[in-house]
Amino acid sequence: MTTSYLTGINPDMEFVIYTLDFKVAASMRDILRRYGITDVNIIQIAVSRLTSRNVFENQPAPWIITASAED
Repeated sequence: MTTSYLTGINPDMEFVIYTLDFKVAASMRDILRRYGITDVNIIQIAVSRLTSRNVFENQPAPWIITASAED
């Protein structure tokens, strides 16, 4: 299925993409633009876990991309 098919069914559809890869996050705006989706937000969050020894361990920091077609 293509995004044009999906937005044809529901023009208000929103997309959420989760990735740990910086290259994917960096290229997502251009990839989505090809399908007419130009309202794109890209954020990265920091994730830590508290161990039983009361030490924070860093976890992979995911990129979360949200997008929707602009009217």
